[in-house]
Amino acid sequence: MAASVVVGTVDLMIPQRSPQGSPVGIWFLDGMPVRLVHEGRRFRVVDEQLHIDGDVDSWVFRARDEQGGIRRFEVRSAGLGWELVQAS
Repeated sequence: MAASVVVGTVDLMIPQRSPQGSPVGIWFLDGMPVRLVHEGRRFRVVDEQLHIDGDVDSWVFRARDEQGGIRRFEVRSAGLGWELVQAS
């Protein structure tokens, strides 16, 4: 989500951070995340994914929405699904 702020004749899009712990739907292909749904928006992973080793299965990647906007996501396993750690 982004807030729109009008400054003169320039329309700026200011990204808003999503709340930590929000649920995300993730699709995997050959063990790598390729698509996700977050806040009702569909994204496709567009760069190399980083798997974070630790107590919880986690991933960091950038993804593009259907309008061409790109966001960076960090997600982690949460029971039977996935949750957002951070999005920017």
